[in-house]
Amino acid sequence: MSSAATLEKVQHHLRDVSQKPTTQLDVRLLEHINRQVSESFDAAIRNSLLNQLSQLLPTLQQDPTPVTDLIDRLIVPQSFTFSDVLSIQPSINFHAGLMSPSPPINLITLRLLEKAKFRLSDVGIVAGQQETVRSLVELWLSTEQTIIAQRAGDLLSGLLLHGGTGRSSDRVDALLDENLMWRRVFRDKDIYGSLFSICSLTTAGQKGQPSIRQKTVAQGRLLDFLLGVRGDPTRTSQIPEIEHRYGATDGGLLEFAIVQMIDHKNDDLMLSTLLNFCTNFIRQDPRQNDFDASPALQFVKKHGVHDLCLSYYLGSPTSHPSWVLGESAQYLSAYCSNYRKDFFDDSVLPDQILEILCNRLSSISHGAWLSGGMPMNELSVVSHLPRTMLLPHGDKSPMLLVPPHSSNPVIFHTLSSILNCSSEHTHEDQAAARALYFIYLEEHPDFWSLVIKAADTVAILDAALAANHLITSIIATCWQVLPTTPTSAQYGLPTEGWLSRKYNYGEPLPQSGLEAIISTSTADKVLPYVMKPAQTFGNAVGGGRGDVESAAWKVAVAKHEVLKQFHEKIKLMGSSPDVQAMNTAVGQRLAQGPMGGSSQVGGRIGTMER
Repeated sequence: MSSAATLEKVQHHLRDVSQKPTTQLDVRLLEHINRQVSESFDAAIRNSLLNQLSQLLPTLQQDPTPVTDLIDRLIVPQSFTFSDVLSIQPSINFHAGLMSPSPPINLITLRLLEKAKFRLSDVGIVAGQQETVRSLVELWLSTEQTIIAQRAGDLLSGLLLHGGTGRSSDRVDALLDENLMWRRVFRDKDIYGSLFSICSLTTAGQKGQPSIRQKTVAQGRLLDFLLGVRGDPTRTSQIPEIEHRYGATDGGLLEFAIVQMIDHKNDDLMLSTLLNFCTNFIRQDPRQNDFDASPALQFVKKHGVHDLCLSYYLGSPTSHPSWVLGESAQYLSAYCSNYRKDFFDDSVLPDQILEILCNRLSSISHGAWLSGGMPMNELSVVSHLPRTMLLPHGDKSPMLLVPPHSSNPVIFHTLSSILNCSSEHTHEDQAAARALYFIYLEEHPDFWSLVIKAADTVAILDAALAANHLITSIIATCWQVLPTTPTSAQYGLPTEGWLSRKYNYGEPLPQSGLEAIISTSTADKVLPYVMKPAQTFGNAVGGGRGDVESAAWKVAVAKHEVLKQFHEKIKLMGSSPDVQAMNTAVGQRLAQGPMGGSSQVGGRIGTMER
């Protein structure tokens, strides 16, 4: 059948169904024309079909999916604008489409409204339709269809954030004047009030209100929304009479959401959601540098939520479910790694955390480290603490309580995050990381033996990859030497003289990660591993051939990355004969690829003496 004939048949069929709604849709016919629609589809025919489909939908008495799918296909081109949507006859009733009990109709209505996101004038047109915006908010918060809620939330956010508006630095009045959607959502009593009433547990049981279960779902959606839409209207008072009714004072919708909305005493799942929100909230908010408090941190502190988020980790580890403690630990990690000055300004918290970490880590049995009963929360906190806190202060150093077990990838990742620094880290961090390497090596002299054993054990893939990553991290790290005089801060740096006397008999210690690796004490462990051929599936131990072959390849690639870093760094170490010989040998091994190499290559490399 030709395209023209198909089109004529479709139009005739749509007229029949429109005149007699009980007529069954010809699904195959509609799917056929759907496949023929393209970017170059004739605009007049497109508009004619859309008019027919718009006339049909309100009276259709069967599954509308074939019709909504065709509409969706017809409006795909970017050239089809919101002005084109508004020109469809009969006019689209957005309010009715959003309030329809039919999910396909909800979705196509959202798709049509999405066309308004691209021009501020179109956003203003939508904002002028109070019923449309109110029904959009209610659909987003109340629908039980996850995909519809996601699309509705994305649409609302997109309309508010048109042109990049909505940053936390935007002044309220300017924002409300620039984008009328902000004024509609945050200054319209019905719409603004619905954000509170639908999510508040105090309205449960009232006529027209969702169930408590549905309200907690809406609460999660509101928190997700507030992470993405961070303009000042979300965190300042907009309509006080509504905010006060739901317990908020001067912090607007955000204060309600994180202080009043959630029953954190009786609902551990929503408490976990709140903690996760606060973690991401303080991570994302802009600030002048990595140490100052941000508006987000100031907000959660002002309203008592900062202390709440910390309290679960700092309290008894058996008083709440593991997922609550985990989220609290993540908040603590985000706080102490992103707000160092604020963290150290607390006269109690740093010491309290060290005490907790040392007590909990020291209570872990050897078998627990091996069997997977690891203190994941403590390892997370240790890896995010300022490195100066990990240096031994008296008899406390939580890092030294983490043993380098050869089958434990989490430990290797933790050590990598502590010992590796980039050029963007502070001089203090770089110096502390270097000192921690030598201190840890003294406490755990089997460190390199266990790391190499893990790196070369294909059968335990996660540990092998993590161990290779640890080696790469130490080679690539950016370290600095310690100062010549001690710093006066409580958690300050020791001196370089102290470090060399205590850990190298007063002799100078290597200054870079690569130098530390090729020093006499570790070269005989690391260098032979780096240079020898990768294991193949034929000599690896594991499950089926395909699984082992894949694991062997992954480990070989990770080991090759170690070699690449080794080669890059050794080229920067000067032109002595030893360095040149090592550079040549490593370059030859590197050129052979991940699976290449000769077991004799490593033997030609001499140990570099300092």
